[in-house]
This record gives sequence, C-alpha cells and structure tokens, in this order.
Amino acid sequence: ISNLRVTSQLIQKYFPNATVLPAIGNHESVPINSFPVPNKGNYTVQWLYDEFANHWMDFLPESTKPTIKRGAFYSIQAGKGLRAISLNTNLCYIYNWWLLYNSTDPKGQLHWLVDELQRAEDAGDKVFLVGHVAPVHLECITAWANSFRRIANRYESTIVAHFYGHTHFDHFHLFYDEKDESRPTGVAYVGPSVTTFIETNPSYRVYAVDGAGDKASWEVVDHETYWMDLAATNRDDKPRWALQYAAKKHYGLKSLSPRHWHELAERF
Repeated sequence: ISNLRVTSQLIQKYFPNATVLPAIGNHESVPINSFPVPNKGNYTVQWLYDEFANHWMDFLPESTKPTIKRGAFYSIQAGKGLRAISLNTNLCYIYNWWLLYNSTDPKGQLHWLVDELQRAEDAGDKVFLVGHVAPVHLECITAWANSFRRIANRYESTIVAHFYGHTHFDHFHLFYDEKDESRPTGVAYVGPSVTTFIETNPSYRVYAVDGAGDKASWEVVDHETYWMDLAATNRDDKPRWALQYAAKKHYGLKSLSPRHWHELAERF
C-alpha cells in the first residue's frame, strides 16, 4: 500500500498534465499472484481493490470507482472518439491458483468488456486495451484466453491496439481470425521494463498515435524504445538514456497495422 501511495505521488508530481491509465499487476497482491475468486471470507483482496479505488481517483473520473472496487478494471473516455479500457488480467493469469474455482469469467469482467466494446462501437469510438499480463495462451488460462480472443476478433474494427507489460521484455503478439488463421486481426504490444529484473537494462517506450483532428484514427503509427546503459550509469554515476530503435525504421515496416506485423513475423 505504501508503494502504491508513493508511486501515485511521484506520477502526479512529474506528470501533472498527463492522462494516466493505471493497470493492476500480479505483484500487487499478498501473496504474489493471489486474486481469490470468489472474493470473500478470510482470503479476500477487497482491501486491495478498495485501496486502488481510492488512489486511482487521482487520475480517473469518479465514474470508474464501482468497477475498480469490483475487480480493478475500468473504462474511460480518453479523448474525442477514443476510449481506454484497463483490464485486470490477473483474473486469467496461469499462476493465480484461485482460478481453479472459476476460470471462465471471474468477476464477470469479460461480459463487462463486451458491453463496453459494444457501446464504443455504437458510438463510433476506437478503443485502447490496457493490462498487465498479455491475455494470450502462454500467460492466461486457456478458456479465458479463447473467450478473449473471440471478443478481440469480433471488435477488431473498434480495438486499435493492445498494451501490456509483465514479462519485462520487448515483444509483440498477434491475434488471428478463427476462420482464416492467415489473417491477423490485432496487435498486442508488450513493452520492456524500467526495472533491471531479469538482468536487463532499464527501458521505456513512447508510442506515436494518429490523434489529430476530428477524423483521428487513433492508430499507432510508430513507437520508439529508449534504454539506459546500466554499466555506464554505474561507472559515471549519471543516467544515460538513448534511443534504442524506432519500430518502422528498424523493422522496415510500411505501417504498424496487424498485416505488416504479420509480414514481419513471417520474415522472422
């Protein structure tokens, strides 16, 4: 809880005018990865959700509080024609053993997600999906991941990008049409970490998005990844951040569309 409070204060201090989209990670609970379903009795983590509901109000509208208290997920209007949805993907994480009780749709989060995406589609809005653990088969319970993939495919024209973390490494995932597995339907970006775990240099990423004007597509048009040379920093006692690569130039991409990421994966 102390870490949550300090982190919130630091973000407010150094990014006072930024739109902040928090997402709950697997280390937030005690013990790690433990997010009980159902959430009641001696094993509840309602205390944690309540704490997030209080501290995230520094960044989010009051309207998000009910679903944050319910399970640390929410949806906001992030811009004209853009909604941002933050998921609690610990409710699908393979190391959350409480999912043995219910791995289908804990907290009704997927049902809620469909409702939010349908509202966005009806309004003609685009959506950014944000979370900690990428909801793919390597990280998520299969039943949940299958349901999520079907939802992502159904709303492929509404969801313009997925943003995740957790692994501390730089990689991406593609979603594919169930009826035509050669057709990519979406991209999930997994950004590197500013921590040194596991034996990595600190890194962060900046995404460039088409958000200008009334006809903004909100599509990711490029991203740049920066890194800090930890050996040089320890030697000189001064952090050195430098551009590691820009996606379009480094990979020779015509665009950051699912099709062009698929073509890159084929080249790999």
